[in-house]
Amino acid sequence: MNTFRTAAFAALLFASAAQAQDSAWYDALEGLSASEMGAVMLEGQEHGTVVRIEDRTQGMTPPGFRDYTLLERPEREGDACTRTSWNVTLNTMEGGVSTHSARSSRQVAFSPHDPCEFADFATLAEEVSTDEAIAMLQLTGDFSASDRAIACRDETDSDFCQSDDYTRMTVGYLKLNRIAQLDDGGYRLWMGQPFTQLEVPADESAPISIVRRIPAPF
Repeated sequence: MNTFRTAAFAALLFASAAQAQDSAWYDALEGLSASEMGAVMLEGQEHGTVVRIEDRTQGMTPPGFRDYTLLERPEREGDACTRTSWNVTLNTMEGGVSTHSARSSRQVAFSPHDPCEFADFATLAEEVSTDEAIAMLQLTGDFSASDRAIACRDETDSDFCQSDDYTRMTVGYLKLNRIAQLDDGGYRLWMGQPFTQLEVPADESAPISIVRRIPAPF
């Protein structure tokens, strides 16, 4: 009984301490603008002005930690828009704001007719240039106009591959989320929901491979 009471008391003390530390964390950010929060979370990092913060904290996030995406103000480059995105993990158990990790990514959008603030951005792998990303955004944005052959495989029940015309039209409506390079110099594209992956070979005579599948839960 004494052992049980000791353990219960220790658990209460830990919970109280954790609550106090967590309170110190959000007290440090309460009332700040996105740019001010960004300056606090990214202290010591070279960064631009943060204009939006998105909460990515989920059930898989360890207790005492918070996950966020910080989006910097986009900049126009001709018909394109570029910005930096940060994935930040905060440790709220140390009191105040303690940044556990901060990782940046480049993002690009093709937006000749709308302000950059309204554009849909794709995240680039390190080896992909802005010009290469724009070419892929243009390709997928008007995929019905492409005369490249396609090879489609559907692992869902969506009839995604019922015809080339239907597949091309559907791809044109999907948001391009991420762009990486293939070993042959072509590109791998991750798109939309449900999960759709395109492989665009460097050899323009080779077909574009399109696969739709249900993503793994983790």
